[in-house]
Parts: sequence; structure tokens; C-alpha cells
Amino acid sequence: MHYSLKNGFHIATIIIGISLLAGWVSAQEETDHIAIMKLPPYGFFDGEGNGAGYLFDVGNAILKKASLPENAKLLPMKRLFKQLEQKAVDCTLLAATPFTRSHYRLIEPTGIFLSPAIVPKAGIDLVRYEDLQGLSIAIPRGVSFDDRFDQDETLIKSTIDNYRQAVEMLEKGRFDAIVGVLGSYLFNARLLGFQADKIFGKPLIFKKIPIWLVCNQDGPSLEIESKLKNATSELRRDGAILKIVEKYLGVRSSN
Repeated sequence: MHYSLKNGFHIATIIIGISLLAGWVSAQEETDHIAIMKLPPYGFFDGEGNGAGYLFDVGNAILKKASLPENAKLLPMKRLFKQLEQKAVDCTLLAATPFTRSHYRLIEPTGIFLSPAIVPKAGIDLVRYEDLQGLSIAIPRGVSFDDRFDQDETLIKSTIDNYRQAVEMLEKGRFDAIVGVLGSYLFNARLLGFQADKIFGKPLIFKKIPIWLVCNQDGPSLEIESKLKNATSELRRDGAILKIVEKYLGVRSSN
């Protein structure tokens, strides 16, 4: 069969067009629809190297409900924010802080909340801020969420390494109270084999910050965004999200 130069030009044009389209599709497929920060209890790798964490599991539940054949990706926090900025990741699950609201689009609430709190040892119930006077309070490094507390020099405060150490020292009676996100303390208590209601008194919760499905400013497509939004809404309404939280924190709580 004889092809003219003109026919050859058209064939080459078609081949180039197909190649460009394939490259575009490939780039679209490389974009992760949901990635989760790698920070326990939200997202981490378990002893067998498998992804775990309550936000990681919620992210996968959303993808499954939305009929998207992929798994949520686990990323260190800085890399997660970088990939959201570079559009390599479409969406994530974050507390709706001022930073989150100014950088991302809030798509749908999950029904989960982060609760910064002061958690006392069993036998102490904190009802108001003034109840902190005279208590020895441990603060994991880097934890800061309330200006009044941070600047209060009348309180007895000590800095320690991390949440796990805080729970251990509280259980041993080394401190009267510990500061941080309540859900993270419930998670660490479970890991250490403690029953939260046996070692913790009533916490003083400063605020409850809702966790939302959020997406970068340009993605994903309207169709995918609608699927993710509807999936999140349905999982929240039927209680599936709170059941996932219960698995990690030991209580069916939105903390």
C-alpha cells in the first residue's frame, strides 16, 4: 500500500497526539487523590510495614466508598504539604485551623475533632482553668495551643520528650496532669496497655477543632471532588468514621 507524504504527515500527527494524550492520562493517574500525614495516631506504619492510623483508615474508607481504586498515601507532614502545593496530591484530612482554612479548600467535615486539653491523673477532675493551680503539669516538646496557658508563670510546668512518656509518667504518679491532644493520649494509653478511665481524670478541653476533607486550590476534577465529598458525608452520617476512631482510641469518641 502506497502512502503519500501527506498521508504520512497525518499518521505522524495522530501518533504524536496519542502519545501526548497517553502522557496526560499517565500524569493524571500519578496524582494521589488522598494522602495522610505520617504521624501517630493519624497515620503510621505498623510492625509489619502496613499503613495504619485512624485518618489513614478514614481516607481509605472514603476512597472505597467513592469507588476510586486506590489506597491513601502516607507522607511525612512537610512532604504532604509540599505535594499538595505541587498538585501531586489532591486532598487530605486536616484540622480546620486558620492555616488550613487559608491554604486549602474545605470540602466536607468528617465528624472527628481534635481536642487540645490538659489531662489529669485519675482522681482529679478539671472543671475550670483555675483548677490547674498547684498541679504539676508535663508538656511534651513542641506542644503549644493556648496563649494563656503558655504564658502563665504561676503554674508548675515541666517539659518532657513525647506523648508516650507523658502517659507513663502520669500513670506512675510523677505528674498530676499532662498537656496535648486528648485523642493522642487515649491512643498512647491503649498502646501501653492502660485503660483510659482508670488512669485519666476528667480533662480540661480548651477547644474542639473539626477535621475536614480538604483539597488543594486546583484539584481534583469536579467529578472526583463530588465523589469524595459525598463519600465522606455518607460515612459520617452512618457512623462508620467514628467506628474507625473507636478502633484506635478505645472509645467511640469524636476527640
